[in-house]
Amino acid sequence: MARRARSHFSPVHLTLGAVLLLLIAGAGYLFLAGNDSNFRTLPVLEVEAYLENANSLRGNTYRLKGTINHSLAWDSAVGRLFSVQVGVGRNARLVPVLIPAQLNDINVQRGQDFQIKIEVVENGLLRVLEMEKS
Repeated sequence: MARRARSHFSPVHLTLGAVLLLLIAGAGYLFLAGNDSNFRTLPVLEVEAYLENANSLRGNTYRLKGTINHSLAWDSAVGRLFSVQVGVGRNARLVPVLIPAQLNDINVQRGQDFQIKIEVVENGLLRVLEMEKS
């Protein structure tokens, strides 16, 4: 009598394959979700260097992650000036950020966290090029 070939596939193999697929999908999600923003290719603004000598950074573009602290000024032609808190605790620093009039459609309120693409312009002012809530 001929023997039949025995299959080596079992429900355990199916379960292990499903678990492996879920682990790969989870790792991919964490990798993609772990990116702070669309500005990840930009260098982070070194706040201490900025506060020490803002003019040395003039003309460069950076990314900044911070919390809106206060509205400092508003001019319909120029834009809105805010103080943004960068860091937490003892390392927290406030920096002035100008949101130009072209970006007036962005709703900015005290306490909101933002990822900001900024440019250091004349007199060391930080002008927003793009921003998104984080």
